[in-house]
Amino acid sequence: TFFQASALREAGLGDSPEMKDLMARLQQTQQRDGAEAGSWPSDDRWALAGGPVYSTAMAVLALREL
Repeated sequence: TFFQASALREAGLGDSPEMKDLMARLQQTQQRDGAEAGSWPSDDRWALAGGPVYSTAMAVLALREL
């Protein structure tokens, strides 16, 4: 998601419907309750290497692209 957001922004599409959809989908996956509230699940192919810290860091970097 971070790389998609970066590419859209670099292409001048930071305010595009595609970017807004990407950010909305990202925000929907954030943990809302429990011990992991505020983090993102580590469910992509890189999660085994980085875990929830990596997933959350990449999500925050993607949101910064707004």
